[in-house]
Amino acid sequence: MRYAKFGLLQQITTDLAEIGYGRATGRVTSADREAALRAALDAQFSEFRKKDRADGSPKFATSWCDKTTRDLAEASANALHLMQYRHLYQGAWSEQTHGSPVVFLDSMFTSASDSWIEDVTRSDDQRVVEAAMMLVTLFCELWMLLEHFPGPPPTAAIGWTEAIRDTAQRLNPEGWEASQLPTSRDDDSPG
Repeated sequence: MRYAKFGLLQQITTDLAEIGYGRATGRVTSADREAALRAALDAQFSEFRKKDRADGSPKFATSWCDKTTRDLAEASANALHLMQYRHLYQGAWSEQTHGSPVVFLDSMFTSASDSWIEDVTRSDDQRVVEAAMMLVTLFCELWMLLEHFPGPPPTAAIGWTEAIRDTAQRLNPEGWEASQLPTSRDDDSPG
């Protein structure tokens, strides 16, 4: 329940940010909606409220469990979680998200061969496949932890994994190196 409630908090703060942006950029916003959202923040989320900012505006926890993504990955019994954290948050995906110079190095030093566009695209496709596979794995693990919802059927989770592999094969018909393409597990577990 705390997880879901934090999701609602995130939605409300996102909506308020969009209203603020809309007002600052001259768009029409709803004062009634803004007031209702602010009232909900004041009344419903005390367990996530931290010390208010200097300007008096409310400050809320940045995580539903008061732990960072790194803390959760390090505490996980699944060693793969820490590797996934490092790959997504400390590696290429983080660099791309934040527009770091390292993102452009491969492109800057790629040979001027006729296939350079295909080579860059293939590399990006590989990263997308990796991220999709991690997303399916983490989604299934989270789903299995929810107390009031039955977990995903193992055959469905395996099917999702196989669908990603099929998509990867269409993206790169020449084939992926074994180390490049994630594989589903041989057992029936969705993780």
